[in-house]
Amino acid sequence: MSTFLEADELVCRINVYDPKEVSDFFVALGGSVVDSAGQKGNGESTLKVGEGFISILKSANHNYFYPEMSVQMNKTDQSIWTSRFESQLDSKARSKTKLEINSPSGPPFSFNNQLIQLRNENSDQISVRNEGSVLHFQITWWSKKWLDDYAFLSEKLGLATSRGRSEPEGSRIAFLRAANSGRSILEIVDGLYDQHEGPELHWLISLVVDDAEIFHERLISTGQPVSSLGFTSWNALSFTAKTSSGPLLFVYQERPNGTPGMVGSPAGLD
Repeated sequence: MSTFLEADELVCRINVYDPKEVSDFFVALGGSVVDSAGQKGNGESTLKVGEGFISILKSANHNYFYPEMSVQMNKTDQSIWTSRFESQLDSKARSKTKLEINSPSGPPFSFNNQLIQLRNENSDQISVRNEGSVLHFQITWWSKKWLDDYAFLSEKLGLATSRGRSEPEGSRIAFLRAANSGRSILEIVDGLYDQHEGPELHWLISLVVDDAEIFHERLISTGQPVSSLGFTSWNALSFTAKTSSGPLLFVYQERPNGTPGMVGSPAGLD
């Protein structure tokens, strides 16, 4: 595999029918708006949610269970990404500030330099508020071409596999460290037997937190739609939440001894 790379910032970019509704949802969760073009009338905004960013853009479509999504990765020196995709970029894709490329069956990717300045001198204070802190920010999608998408993330992008499994077919999964010292994760799940048949990409945003009850109570207190608390198959306290036009949010509580490989030395595929 190529030399391990990380972006400075990982951004989930979503196109929604009602940007204010979705923005208000993440603010209610505890996120902070770091950039807003709402005063220009287009309703676009970017929020810091835990260890990642969510960029909300206006779309003419609505009521998607999985709104249109793309991934943006920002690094101080964007040329490091450009050199990896020289053979796949045409002249229109070559830019001093941004380049775009598609993963085989996952979301489109864009690679920016730091001109957008999402991180600033107050970045340490811009996060989910108060107690119940976020440990990891994850963007997950179910791939119909798992091997191809995994090769794109690991070989083309040079992301380190934190943990996962490559067998058996249909049950493959991998967590790859994308940004913020391993705390912003791209998770890819084998979609070979996935039942989702909609035209849009099947994906979700996950937050791994210290205390799921605190986040659950926070959303209930602000009147946001949220499921009841339950337990995952690996016995972690969890819940889901979703507005009418926003993405599905999955929140689950970190296991007592942490998740192997998320930070520190990569754990690799089983």
